[in-house]
Amino acid sequence: WLLLAAGPALAGAAMEGGLDLARGAICPGAVNVTGLGGAAFLTNARWNLAGDPAAEVETDGYQVVAHLKGRSYLSLSCVEGTYANSRYLPLQLLGKKFRYTTDLSGAGCGCNAALYLVSMPQNADPTECADYYCDANSVCGVACAEIDLQEANLHAWHSTLHASGDGGGIALGYGGGAGFDGPRDWTEQEYGPGSSCIDTSKPFDVEVSFPEDISGGLQSMEV
Repeated sequence: WLLLAAGPALAGAAMEGGLDLARGAICPGAVNVTGLGGAAFLTNARWNLAGDPAAEVETDGYQVVAHLKGRSYLSLSCVEGTYANSRYLPLQLLGKKFRYTTDLSGAGCGCNAALYLVSMPQNADPTECADYYCDANSVCGVACAEIDLQEANLHAWHSTLHASGDGGGIALGYGGGAGFDGPRDWTEQEYGPGSSCIDTSKPFDVEVSFPEDISGGLQSMEV
């Protein structure tokens, strides 16, 4: 399933355009996903961490806006007041590509606008967050594999493959502060506001592919 979480400025930038956004305690609506043959429902998290309420995630059917501490899951269906791991959308991306447009124009330093995959449909434990959420760092008490397509803001981008319980993972990207020892695969001249390649002050397209190896397993993630 696909999980979306973003910083406060990203939400603010999108809302300035006057979107008619659907609101709901858990079920804010459905979003069109080309290639699925229809729309996918959003199911909002109630807890960011155990005891720490999550913020709202909204949609107008084509754009998704997540406020600070907001988290939402692509789902087959959504039912107000309840969570079930069987409702989360099991995307089959092996041997395929996933394309989307992201707007980081309002997500400044310290903000993480994230889009990632974790194995919630296979997780039978409701977890400390009561919605079956799991990830590589056991944020809600249960570990599972995690593929970070995007952890980003105006000045940083990271894409990471995590095995279950492997918090560090294998990553590519740029940014994270002077003391960060993570990947530096490009520079601020190539990624950032007004840069020559990816100008993060404007929306830009992202394509992530998952090629197969000769045995039919995942060979790599290419961004």
